[in-house]
Amino acid sequence: RGSPDPAGRAGISLHQDAGGRGHAAFGEPTAGGQDHARLPGRADLPALAFTERVVKESLRLHAPIWAFNRTPKQPTTIGGYDVAPGDLVLISPTILHTQERYFARPLSFEPERFAEPSHPRHAYLPFGAGPHVCIGAQFAVQEMVLVLATIASRYRLVLSPGQRVEAAALVSLRPKRPVRIELVRRA
Repeated sequence: RGSPDPAGRAGISLHQDAGGRGHAAFGEPTAGGQDHARLPGRADLPALAFTERVVKESLRLHAPIWAFNRTPKQPTTIGGYDVAPGDLVLISPTILHTQERYFARPLSFEPERFAEPSHPRHAYLPFGAGPHVCIGAQFAVQEMVLVLATIASRYRLVLSPGQRVEAAALVSLRPKRPVRIELVRRA
């Protein structure tokens, strides 16, 4: 199944079990994965369902925006707390996405959880939600799927020895230091 990742370092390199299971899916649209001359395109997206699940699970563990705020226009109650108009409410997808009440084994990298998602609608929001959702969210996911399918059909991504991936929470969540990855050509 998934790989426990309490330090929050999930990724394709660190989860070779997911990468290995998905290798066939990564190469599907290009003549069984062997036609490296043709890059996958938008028409190939339906055949890349596992790759999309890998991207969504990566976004669950590492949402691009780790926190954002909202201000209610009318009085409301959130989690038993009264919130008045003008109050600032901080929402953290990073915290929300790792709640066991929404995701079983929340620190495990398990792309299968997105095959038939069972989490509540607003428990997964790597690009925000409602009227403030990122207008490029769908395009961003499609782009990530196609880039990952292109790279993973040709190479295995391996974290270079001695690398420790730590997050820096700026406006967006990003690595604190450069991350060295080795590309190992697939046969």
